[in-house]
Amino acid sequence: VTEEKENRVVEIVLSSIPALPLMAGKILGLGAAGLTQVAIWLTTALVALPLVNQQFSLDLSLSWFQMLLAVVFFCLGYLGFGAIFAAVGAIAPGAREGQQYSSFFGFFAVVPVIATPVFVNDPGSVIVWVLALFPLTAPAASLELLSVQPIPWLTLAASFVAQLGFVILATVLAGRIFRATLLLYGVRPSLGRILGALTGRA
Repeated sequence: VTEEKENRVVEIVLSSIPALPLMAGKILGLGAAGLTQVAIWLTTALVALPLVNQQFSLDLSLSWFQMLLAVVFFCLGYLGFGAIFAAVGAIAPGAREGQQYSSFFGFFAVVPVIATPVFVNDPGSVIVWVLALFPLTAPAASLELLSVQPIPWLTLAASFVAQLGFVILATVLAGRIFRATLLLYGVRPSLGRILGALTGRA
């Protein structure tokens, strides 16, 4: 998004397609590429698990239901972060600033990985609940919960509801910001303009 802004390509694109379908197309197109990666990972896991079990006398398994849920949570997480990053790209005056802004949000995605011992040893703890319900950590947290035995279904269901609500809200708000700030070049939009976009007044 920021590269198209800097090169003024977005002006040409917006002459043929409205801002909101443009944002949706970017998110869904990159999301399809991400799903291709997930499909490769799952296929590799299905092939590798029997070999690992045989080699090390283990009993690791991955059910089709768990894989389906993993895809669902991946999609929710991707759509949520995709909406945020699309809005960041529209707000940032340049690619460097865009990377700085996005790295702040990206940090939250790895917090559940850092807290992996808590997920393994005490999946019902308050820390797990907080990470599973907070929208920016919920995608990775929910994927970790799918690997815990027994799976804490109540926490997982709460995480799903929280992520779904956040995706809807983030998409609406990001769409407003994207439409209101996409054609600003080399300037950082003011807080008032951003708030006006979020409330639908800009």
